[in-house]
Amino acid sequence: VANRTSEHIDTSGITDAIRQEILASGKARFVNRVQRSNIEKELSYQYGGNVSAGTRMLRAKQVGAEYMLTGTLRSIKKKQPKQFRFKKKVLMYYSLTLELTNLQTGLIEWTDSADIVRESSKPFIGW
Repeated sequence: VANRTSEHIDTSGITDAIRQEILASGKARFVNRVQRSNIEKELSYQYGGNVSAGTRMLRAKQVGAEYMLTGTLRSIKKKQPKQFRFKKKVLMYYSLTLELTNLQTGLIEWTDSADIVRESSKPFIGW
C-alpha cells in the first residue's frame, strides 16, 4: 500500500491485517515476497554440500503468484468544527483503495475503497 499522505504512516500494519484476514478466510494464499532473498540464501546453503540430498528442499518448486494486491492510502482534507474545550480534537480522514491485478493478463479483477477516520487531541494551551 503506497502512502500518498503528507504524514509518515507505516502502511505495513494495514497490509499485515489484510493478509491475516484473507489467510484466515482460506480463500487465498500469499507468496512471501519479503522473505524471497532469505529463501534463496537458504536453498543455496542446502545445495552447497552441507545438507544431505535426502533432506534438502527441491529447487523450482515454489508457487508463482497469480494476482497482485496493491493499494493507495490518501488523506482527505475536511474542515474541523469549532471547539471550546481544553483539548482540541482533530479528526484525520483517509481513503484506502485496494485493487487486485491478474499477473497473467494485467487486468484489474477487483477494486474497492474504504474511508478511515483517526482521532487525536492536542491541548489548546501549553504542551
